[in-house]
Amino acid sequence: MTSGHSENQSGPVAHGSKPPVTKGTLSDPYLMTGYDKKSLSIRSSKNGQIDIQIDISGNGDWVTYLTTTLSAQKEFTHTFPESFNAYWVRFQAKSPMTVTTQLTYQ
Repeated sequence: MTSGHSENQSGPVAHGSKPPVTKGTLSDPYLMTGYDKKSLSIRSSKNGQIDIQIDISGNGDWVTYLTTTLSAQKEFTHTFPESFNAYWVRFQAKSPMTVTTQLTYQ
């Protein structure tokens, strides 16, 4: 995983990416709390679907937030609503592909 923190006029900014996710395996969870603005970008080696799962309580209460279809080598982006609140996020590829995710928090 790579990550970094910096400051801007709006406050701290964090960037992070997880190691690739492969079919049927869950990614490691990535912390989501502490930032007002959250966005996500995903790239896939092949066409397929991925589940974006969130832990809503911090106690392992995982739910599927979004299932999306990815196109090979095309970036999927998602901006979470300002009111969005979850403790952790993780990913699960539903098709045979390798997926790379990047989260940006402000």
